[in-house]
Amino acid sequence: MTSRVDRRAYLAALCRNVPYSITERVLADPTPNAVTSEEFEGALLYADLVGFTALSERLSREGPLALSRLSDLLTSFFQRLHEDAFFPYSGYVVHFGGDSVTVVFRGDGYALRAAAAALEAQE
Repeated sequence: MTSRVDRRAYLAALCRNVPYSITERVLADPTPNAVTSEEFEGALLYADLVGFTALSERLSREGPLALSRLSDLLTSFFQRLHEDAFFPYSGYVVHFGGDSVTVVFRGDGYALRAAAAALEAQE
């Protein structure tokens, strides 16, 4: 990284997208392969959008513009879900898969926080 601005942008992106425990390890040793696997106690939350496949099939017949709007809608939906349900309960998104997301919760009260996030996500 060549400047403080680059480093700040890198750190901001890292903190938004990587669990804090891993961010700490990367910052302590930024060499390739410094961070490997880790075991911990926690909860996984898997969320899938009901009816998304049928909607995407219908929109695919309407053309590329409709699919582009669907992609934008999906991005907006998951961003809001992350901001409103996962992040406030210290959940970290570990996988996106089309219309689904997997979130990990670890640390004190992980089960209750995962349950609270799941309820919030349904709102």
